[in-house]
Amino acid sequence: MRQLGNGRWDRILIRKMLELSEADTWEEAKEEWKATGDVWWGSSNSAPEWVVNSGHRGQCLCGHRVVYHFRIVNMENGNEEVVGSDHITAYLVLRHLADERGVHISTLTEADADEWIKSHVADMKAEAWFAENGEMFNQYFEKVKLLDQQENAKIIGWVYDRSLNRSVAKYKPIKKGSGTFGHRNYQMASIVWRWNALENPKRQSLTRGYPNDKLWADLIYFANTCDAKLKRFNEQLAEQAERRREVARQRAESEERRRQQQIAWEAGREERERKAAEEMKRRIAAERRQKILAHKRKNERIHNYWKQHSDTLLQMCDYYGVPPLDGIVCVNSTEQNTILFIYECMVLGNNIGTSNLRGLERMMGSFSTTKQRELLDNLLTKEIISKSEHKDIQTRMQAQKMIAQHLGELDYEWGALNTENKVEETRERD
Repeated sequence: MRQLGNGRWDRILIRKMLELSEADTWEEAKEEWKATGDVWWGSSNSAPEWVVNSGHRGQCLCGHRVVYHFRIVNMENGNEEVVGSDHITAYLVLRHLADERGVHISTLTEADADEWIKSHVADMKAEAWFAENGEMFNQYFEKVKLLDQQENAKIIGWVYDRSLNRSVAKYKPIKKGSGTFGHRNYQMASIVWRWNALENPKRQSLTRGYPNDKLWADLIYFANTCDAKLKRFNEQLAEQAERRREVARQRAESEERRRQQQIAWEAGREERERKAAEEMKRRIAAERRQKILAHKRKNERIHNYWKQHSDTLLQMCDYYGVPPLDGIVCVNSTEQNTILFIYECMVLGNNIGTSNLRGLERMMGSFSTTKQRELLDNLLTKEIISKSEHKDIQTRMQAQKMIAQHLGELDYEWGALNTENKVEETRERD
């Protein structure tokens, strides 16, 4: 259990408290007294009544000079006294704890007292400090807290502020000051960081409940020397506020223009889609005509090439075992180019090549073309071929051999496709 010692101030305290107690021994008398929880910061000009009535402002009951005045009361006779922070931590705490917790004082331990002292004495000191200085502290802190985070900080980079539509400096608080206090080279640590920055686990508002002497001195100094800086800072804040309003106004106008454009766009959707459909139809028709004309021109080239070299081509087709070829066997430009290439090789005496012949065979192995079918139907109508012969013809090669066999009986000049009529008919359909 915590006990007062035999030191000078402890002996004086025991003597004076015995004089004010009902008991005759210290062991009994100490159980009469308890701390009330009231405390006064002794630097104030006006002291509370219980300090004045004690008759020893600035001193503990033992006579030792003190700053913090703690009020104690004798629960047996009502006597009140004042002790300092050294002596409030003694047995007086245990009586207060016993009443507070509703237990007998004998059940309490030194650890209970230590816990109470740690959690309550600091709070009482803080309350006393703020009772004396709180109004000035709050006034000064509110004055400088925003400026402090710029002046007592260093720039660590730049970040884009959307509300300002520009980059702004990113600050990091200075955590350790430098230079000599009050001199031009003095750079104090951030006041906000030391007092109540949530990022600081050792912030004094949490660990002490009131500022230490250095923080208090820095706050007073900074608050009384920052007027010129504060004026510029407030002008900067005003400029930023105006810019935020202007940026917000411009964004609102831009958004309204976009909304109106969207409304207009939606209103014209049907007409745009109609025009787009017409344009697509026109483009498809134009592309179709271009393909038909290109196909016709290629067929004309094949026809003219045949007319110029018909004897040679007949001999070479017989040599390679293929029927005479013209545009009616082709369904696209690639097949037309294949026939032109083969005919050029035949006329020039070049080797056609096995791969080209195989490619021709694959091409001629597919279903007969529309024009081939028309000519075959003509042969069937004229009863030149039978129905079974007509039915058995499936590939282009079969159709071309049959047409070549009866070419003289058809109203058809080899290689001529009457493509002009076909083109005109297509245009009329479009």
